[in-house]
Amino acid sequence: MQQASFDNWTIIFLNFSFIGFLLFFFFWLKRSYNKTANRLVAIYVLLYAVMMVEYVLYWTHYLFYFPGWTDVSASFPLALGPLLYLYFKSVYEKKKLQVIDLLHFIPLLIFLGLKVPFYLMPGINKLQGPYPFVFKGYWKLMSLMPWIKIAHNFIYALIMILYIKRQTSVAEIKKWAYSLIVFFILFVGGSIAYYTLVLFPWFNVEWDYFISFIMSAAILCTAWFAFAYPSIFSGFSLKESVIDLKNANAAWEQLYYTYKLNIKGNNVQQKAIPVNYSYKQTITVETPGVSTLQKIAEEETFTKYKNSGLTDAAGKELLLALQNMMETEKLYRENDINLESLAKKLDTTKHNLSQVINERIGLSFFEYINILRIEEAMQLLKNSNKKQLTIIEVAYDVGFNNKVTFNTAFKKHSGKTPTEFRNSKQNE
Repeated sequence: MQQASFDNWTIIFLNFSFIGFLLFFFFWLKRSYNKTANRLVAIYVLLYAVMMVEYVLYWTHYLFYFPGWTDVSASFPLALGPLLYLYFKSVYEKKKLQVIDLLHFIPLLIFLGLKVPFYLMPGINKLQGPYPFVFKGYWKLMSLMPWIKIAHNFIYALIMILYIKRQTSVAEIKKWAYSLIVFFILFVGGSIAYYTLVLFPWFNVEWDYFISFIMSAAILCTAWFAFAYPSIFSGFSLKESVIDLKNANAAWEQLYYTYKLNIKGNNVQQKAIPVNYSYKQTITVETPGVSTLQKIAEEETFTKYKNSGLTDAAGKELLLALQNMMETEKLYRENDINLESLAKKLDTTKHNLSQVINERIGLSFFEYINILRIEEAMQLLKNSNKKQLTIIEVAYDVGFNNKVTFNTAFKKHSGKTPTEFRNSKQNE
């Protein structure tokens, strides 16, 4: 038995595998609107970490002390491609895993079926034999398995590249997607190089380190993206996330609505306008004293939440989660929606949710909900295909429970009653 010992490289690889284990727990336990996506990438990183541990045990000869680790990661390459592909499907399409998705893991299950007798053997027998379960042609099949795994992953790499090219998303988001694919392709390329060079007598075992270099870089890249682009792992569709390192604060604070206050004398008119990168109230000051009122309002908001434990980053994530949920699930249509029930759906406290709506949108909870309802009502009223709907039906559809409240909110928002608004659009 050779003397077991570590060198500098194996120590480095072991440290990166430890980081991989930490990332696994981080992604698995992270609160997210799309836990499926996070857990897929968590398992993906975990497989890299476990593979590196086995490789380190092999290179350092500690495998003789822990024979149970022998070939423990042999099947993992057959899982990497499907996991990564399903991860992209989950984040781009926001779909939960279906039973049909398990078909991607059929090659993995077949391989595991062949290896089960081996895994059930006592640890020392895995290294020395005998192997009573071996059937005719078994070793021939096992010798072909590395190339089957390579072909399998190469096909998945092509599928993922074609899939991502069809998606529309911000350029910075594609950097994350393509970074994952690049490291995956490098892993496949490293495997090809290893299984080719190992056939030659001048092969140096240290060249085997190249695959672990790639896995270490992939883990490091994932850790960096988790730190620099936290919204990617907060459960939002990659099509909707906006990331821009040069203007990160503005991008994080993308909102659906803001208020523009046009103040003339004693009359205040409010009009909701769509914005891309601002959550601040834009105020046109035409009378003395307005800036003072604005300052007082800002100070009151600051005082109200100065002892809040909600960090800036957490507030930004919660804001995007709120937007995403409203846009996809249209929760404002529920006439009994309240701050507490919405906070539970977002897995946060009602205090934190109230703070985000007050500070980052500049509205109260019910003002925010009513604006979303009125905006959808306006779309229904000007849609010629929906003209059969009565005013009260429109009100009920968007979440109001009586016509009086709907008419009052609608006129305050648009300056017209629902009937006047519909007639004006039909006459255009």
